[in-house]
Amino acid sequence: MAAVAPVDTWLKSGERPAYREDLALVRKAQSGRLDAYEALFARYQGRIYNIICGMVSNPEDAADLTQETFVKAYRALGSLRDGQAFYAWLCRIAINLCRNFRRGGPAMPPISLDEGMWMDGERVPLEVADSSHEPSRIAEVHATADAVRRAIATLTPDHQEVVVMHHLEGLPLDHIARVVGVPIGTVKSRLSRGRDCLKRALRGFVEAL
Repeated sequence: MAAVAPVDTWLKSGERPAYREDLALVRKAQSGRLDAYEALFARYQGRIYNIICGMVSNPEDAADLTQETFVKAYRALGSLRDGQAFYAWLCRIAINLCRNFRRGGPAMPPISLDEGMWMDGERVPLEVADSSHEPSRIAEVHATADAVRRAIATLTPDHQEVVVMHHLEGLPLDHIARVVGVPIGTVKSRLSRGRDCLKRALRGFVEAL
């Protein structure tokens, strides 16, 4: 796996306050403050669960793997160095656990699409704001969400990881490169291939990705 560069060399200015907050909590947790780790858990549990949900077979497994991610991270917290981003480090643990888990068989991701998907830096909804009087629209939205789940499930693990992290969690490509430990060019290639596969699978459901 590629070495992690000091976080200050690649974080955008708007991300640095969150990094500093994480760093303070990590240092407290490393000194034995359980409340500090609980704060990190509360901050990132939902995001880690969302990523894992994109790559495993059911919500129960996703919940178990989320818990395992945080347990493993807590046990290894002493190895987290200053200059590393806690969330990126946590994502790597989650991705590795998912990779090990998926070796047992194919996955059908129970992805939550209630909030839509990230496209070009914006979240595109796959829901209807007020659909109480539009039963045909409700059925269309449900069919689209189901098609997206099935389409993502057909991707190879490498392509699935980058699609889930970029389009469902909204992670930038440089962050994803550090999470999966490959050059950013490889992430771009995998994302492009994954998007092409999704476009073919979703033709008629989603006009553009």
